[in-house]
Amino acid sequence: MKPKYAAVYESLLATIEKLQPGAKLDSELELSRKMDVAPMTVRRALTLLAQEGRTVGIPGKGTFVAVPRPERGREPLPSLEEHLRTSLDTELIGCALQRANSAQREAFGLDSGEFVYLVRQLRTGSGVRGVEETHIDAKHFPDLLSEDLSRPVRDCLENAYGYRLVTTQLTLAHGTASVDDAEVLDVEPGSGVLCVSWQSGDESGRPLLCTRGIFAGELRLEVR
Repeated sequence: MKPKYAAVYESLLATIEKLQPGAKLDSELELSRKMDVAPMTVRRALTLLAQEGRTVGIPGKGTFVAVPRPERGREPLPSLEEHLRTSLDTELIGCALQRANSAQREAFGLDSGEFVYLVRQLRTGSGVRGVEETHIDAKHFPDLLSEDLSRPVRDCLENAYGYRLVTTQLTLAHGTASVDDAEVLDVEPGSGVLCVSWQSGDESGRPLLCTRGIFAGELRLEVR
């Protein structure tokens, strides 16, 4: 018998093929109600679509139809998330445990009253200066605040808790520095910045953390 998520995947794929790039899909909860399946089943199907480059997810905003990838004979793009994680130094700005808001509950499939960690870090190196804010599903990482968070969050979670994390969604956008961000980034308010957002989960596709980074300076990513 075909798994439920496969049927949901095929239904969503048929819908996506009729939509224009940039069109927004219904939320996980809306799709689960329409298809009469569990939100986790919808999430697994959406994860497959994101991994295939058919959709792009923006934490807190939703899932959108991606621009089709050109079919060219070249190697895949290197992971920008991995490049940022391995090439920049990390300094902890602050961390806290807080109740998840509505966007975080939707992103992680949480119930009202559940908690997330917020970890804020400064990233510097090679003429680049950035601030990353990461929200983490707290129930999977007990006592995280007692761990060494002066290193990349993903490294901490994988080494301390034994997870193998996979980046499932990544988006890039141009933005301008707010007054608060400009002070940390050492730029003038309103200066151009690169906004990078990504979502990571375990190997089953379950989302565990969402990160938003704002970077000033010239960020180079070499493609071979």
